[in-house]
Amino acid sequence: MIYSDAKHSALVQELIQQIEPILIELHSEEQQRLAHVKIKVVPNLMASDIALSLGGKIPRVLISDQFIQGLSAYSEAYVVALHRQAPDFPEQYFHHYFWDNHPDFSGTEVDSPVHFSKTDPRYKRILTDRKNELLQSALMDIILHELGHHAKRAFYNYKVSFFVKQEMEQLADDWALGIRDSHFPELDPIGRLLSIAFIFERDRWSMLSGDTNYPRMITWIADNADSVCEDAIADHVRNFCSQLEKNIDVYFSARAESAYRDRVDEGDGYATFPLAQILLKKNRYYTACRYFKESQDRGNIKRAAVYVAWCYMNGFLQPSPPDAQILALTNYRNAMMYGYTDTQQYIESLNQNYLIQ
Repeated sequence: MIYSDAKHSALVQELIQQIEPILIELHSEEQQRLAHVKIKVVPNLMASDIALSLGGKIPRVLISDQFIQGLSAYSEAYVVALHRQAPDFPEQYFHHYFWDNHPDFSGTEVDSPVHFSKTDPRYKRILTDRKNELLQSALMDIILHELGHHAKRAFYNYKVSFFVKQEMEQLADDWALGIRDSHFPELDPIGRLLSIAFIFERDRWSMLSGDTNYPRMITWIADNADSVCEDAIADHVRNFCSQLEKNIDVYFSARAESAYRDRVDEGDGYATFPLAQILLKKNRYYTACRYFKESQDRGNIKRAAVYVAWCYMNGFLQPSPPDAQILALTNYRNAMMYGYTDTQQYIESLNQNYLIQ
């Protein structure tokens, strides 16, 4: 097995070294299949891929370093949410995280969840240690699952039917679960759910922002959450499942608007922004713009500057032109200063209008 110089390759190598001694206990056929598997952490795979198992003359497992980075951030955000008793904290954090990793962003990277949340520094070590435990558990699940594809020769291509794909994935899952239960019972059982929840936050962000940089995976999220949660035993896993299933049920349905309104009424400043995004999609421009302005003033959402500028330009926020154009240009320039490079075209257009006038 080989490793790369990617950011998280050392962590993957550490976990593989824990797996290697147990390979001699496997059936001879599985030993032979796994003996020549090369594992490599690569900068990124397709946006929908966490990891990839490839058969052939050089059997390989490729793991996305970008996904591990996101999984690490989610593990920490989850720990912070528990510490602060703020279940909606991951959504707020990942609004910033996904924009900071977007091609149209060139600003300052968001702090880690512990720093972003302004958590008391005295708890930093405890929270970070717990995050590392969860990340190792989640990553071990990924590695064992991919090795399960090789051990059981459970490979398929994109042309196969859904049922064949499901069967191959189940074979890999069952093998991984068996190895985990027999050799790594100390690992936190919440591991795989963290991967699912991270992808859920990515899907929610993509849906609200209308972004197409990532594929929509809500069906995969719901199916996998159901599969893992139906066998949940530990209290913290059952609680996690309950929150995740509620989020899937509410925020990908017509009830999302009322859910965000409830959060706004309860004092959640961030919730004004996704509420405004939903209202904008429904062509309720005046109300949407009012909430965008509120999210800028009350929620300190920097991305709101893009929408507030649009609202001024189109007359959905007072004052009237020409002051509205000045305020629009100011907000676009602020957004550009924050790092949102997609605003450059609007700034150039407004500047051209002033030249014409």
